[in-house]
Amino acid sequence: MPRNGFEPGRKPIEGARAFVQWIQNPVSADGPHHIIRSLALNFAPEIHRVVAAMREHPDGARLLRDKPDLGQTLADMNTLSQMPEGSLGKVYHDFMSGDEIIPGYFIGGSVYRHGFLDSLADWDPDARFLLARAGNTHDIT
Repeated sequence: MPRNGFEPGRKPIEGARAFVQWIQNPVSADGPHHIIRSLALNFAPEIHRVVAAMREHPDGARLLRDKPDLGQTLADMNTLSQMPEGSLGKVYHDFMSGDEIIPGYFIGGSVYRHGFLDSLADWDPDARFLLARAGNTHDIT
């Protein structure tokens, strides 16, 4: 049963602080770090439930088993630029090459800033992987 109305793993006060830090300057170098912290601290139970559901699906289980490095793939703008017109890679490249766009790999990497991902040592390793991957996939979805 949740203690004080909060589920275990949820840290709403710290999550709210991270959200306020993000909202004050979302485009700063630390902006992506703060929003990812906010999501992780506010939605830890939900993230772990998503991982549990992924384990029950063949594609989700394969993704969690193989843990492909999407950040490395998305950061290779040269390769993406050479993909066929209309392909996901080429469309992503063209979008990310636009003015005032922060590269997804920058945001994806922000989960590692200030040792945040390491601070989630009590999290399931698959949930930590999913959180890091979310930083990379947010521009694709």
